[in-house]
Amino acid sequence: LRKVTFLLMVLGAGVVVVLGLLIGFVVRRTSGFLRAMSRTMQNIVQHSDLNRRIPVEGPAEFQNLARTINDTLERLAASTASQEALQSAAENQRILLNNIQTQVWYLTDSHTYGAVNAAHAAFNGFTIEDMAFKDMVEIFPKDVVEICAESNVEVFTTGKLLRAEEWVPHVSGERRLISI
Repeated sequence: LRKVTFLLMVLGAGVVVVLGLLIGFVVRRTSGFLRAMSRTMQNIVQHSDLNRRIPVEGPAEFQNLARTINDTLERLAASTASQEALQSAAENQRILLNNIQTQVWYLTDSHTYGAVNAAHAAFNGFTIEDMAFKDMVEIFPKDVVEICAESNVEVFTTGKLLRAEEWVPHVSGERRLISI
């Protein structure tokens, strides 16, 4: 009985040692994959390099996680490229509109400016910032606003193109004919 008990204890200790080694191996292997993923993600963040990818290796769960992260990085890179292209196009458009002599502006309603270009602002003696997104009443004399608002109301009501010629005051004080 003592020999059997001793043999069972030795066998039990052996099983515990083998299980401990096996668990240690699995933990080390698993944490190795996690450390590699973590290092790659840290490099991506530190270098703002959305073109790097996590190696797809290891157990199936880690491969699935790596694929998901890589797909997310791919979409983020595409989205970032699209955003940069839009910003570049907007900047190019702003440069173009602010360097032509033709006055360009739009209204959000019959008496409120949206955006204006430099030529329109300069004609009126203001900066773009002074005019953009402001009510005309804040900028011009009441009689000028009434003349402009009359045709603007018609355009906003009907949605149809309207051609008009108006005498408006230039920043110099003289009245100038503008064709809209």
